[in-house]
Amino acid sequence: MITLLYNTTTQTPGQQRLGRYIVDGKTGMFPSDYVELILKDPETPTFDSATHKIEYSNYFADLNNLLWTRNATVVPKTAEDIKLDVINQKEATFQNAISTGYLIPNTQIYLALGEKDRAAWSQLITLINELISLGQMSLTTEVTLTDKDGLPHLFQASEAKTILAGLGMHYYNLWTQRNSV
Repeated sequence: MITLLYNTTTQTPGQQRLGRYIVDGKTGMFPSDYVELILKDPETPTFDSATHKIEYSNYFADLNNLLWTRNATVVPKTAEDIKLDVINQKEATFQNAISTGYLIPNTQIYLALGEKDRAAWSQLITLINELISLGQMSLTTEVTLTDKDGLPHLFQASEAKTILAGLGMHYYNLWTQRNSV
């Protein structure tokens, strides 16, 4: 429980503290112009979070109930609030997809999609394409792709190219969804 001493003469709160105010092992012993108040937030009202939000008042002393509390009021969201909610939802969806990774089709293998991972995948597909064009690699040469847990998986170069192109398109689609109006 968090409490504070409230000066009833100056109507000012003291510092909040964990637990009751105790003097010589006893509670309730303080100067006559002070009362101990318990910090208590109001119950969260029921409301539709898509169209409404809660606004809280400043804390105040409820001397009848010996509480340091505030009021919670449900108000309609502004157009700006709703726009921000959409942006935040898109960002959360995007970050969740990045965290999940790219599932290679017809497998249970997930490739990491972090910024450094995407740079490495981009460099790998460029390298594979260059080595094939120079005749130093064939489409059947085995290439190792390491999954998001660090486990290696062997694929033919042709499969690796298809996988990495799919990963790139997957990320592009995620990025487009996050950044579209």
